[in-house]
Amino acid sequence: MANMRQRLETNGGAEARRILLAEDNPSDALLFQLAFTSQNLPFEIDTVPDGERLMSRLRELAETPDRQFSLAVLDVNLPRRTAEEVLSVLDQERIKLDIPVVILSSFLSESRQHRLRQLGVRKILTKPMDFDGYLQLATQVASLCELAKATTA
Repeated sequence: MANMRQRLETNGGAEARRILLAEDNPSDALLFQLAFTSQNLPFEIDTVPDGERLMSRLRELAETPDRQFSLAVLDVNLPRRTAEEVLSVLDQERIKLDIPVVILSSFLSESRQHRLRQLGVRKILTKPMDFDGYLQLATQVASLCELAKATTA
């Protein structure tokens, strides 16, 4: 963990380290945020609570030339529209996202995982059940942000 924190601090720079989190459960959103702050991982978490707001935000991001977020982390089962529905609509509208997308889910069938990957999802992670799980998730997400930054540099 200290190694990850050190890499994040030394690779700083002008680009903001922001994560777009789509999560309808306020407790889960809080645990996600606390997992980053308790490990001193320097990320700003911007949360949207449902699929409609997620779609609006992703459309805005697609129109913005600079990368405002390092990564989008989406709970698969959002109210108003699921993450899969949002990504499918954006795909139909030929809107290309400039940030990697990660899905959080307790369980997904193989066919649903395959469909999400077809829609551009980079990684599917198991949604944590406790705070220790969120600590591990924060480390994974921070690593994915670093990988994304390295591939766009």
